[in-house]
This record gives sequence, structure tokens and C-alpha cells, in this order.
Amino acid sequence: AGVVHAGPPRGDLRPEDHETPTEFAGRVSDRLGHDLLGELAAIETERRYAPEDASAELAGTASRAAARVGEFVKETTTRGQRMASLVGHRSSSPGG
Repeated sequence: AGVVHAGPPRGDLRPEDHETPTEFAGRVSDRLGHDLLGELAAIETERRYAPEDASAELAGTASRAAARVGEFVKETTTRGQRMASLVGHRSSSPGG
């Protein structure tokens, strides 16, 4: 059985190595209580697996969706939280 995440988000919300964009979006949506990443997950899946490059229209849609995610993060976290997450992410990466 999988882990059930309930309540407000705790800690980092980063993709697991084994997660597809859709799986990650679903997990994050469960934690946040709304679907913030669903559109980006669908676009990323299409980008990864489509036989041709993404269109300019799809790239624009992705940019707008990413901007909404960025605004949500800024509205729901402090600058200190964002910096701590960034520093923690870099120090845990290979060679970091």
C-alpha cells in the first residue's frame, strides 16, 4: 500500500526518482488540496513522449502554468523557506 498524505504540506514536495510527471502531480495535489500541477504534468508527459517537438503554443501554455505555480509558491511560503529548500536541494544533489 502507498503512503497517504493528508493535511497541509510538510517539508519538500519534490518528485521522486521513480515518479512520472502525472504521479508527482497527483501526489502534490493530494498534499495541497487542489490540482496545481496537473496541466504542467500533462504538458511534460507530451513533451517527453510525443514523436515531435512541442509547439510554440504548448510552450506558451507551459510557461503560463509554471508562472501560476511560482506565484502559488511565493504566496504560501516565506523567502527563508524557499532559500532553505534551495540550499537543501543543492547540498543533497550529487557533487553538491
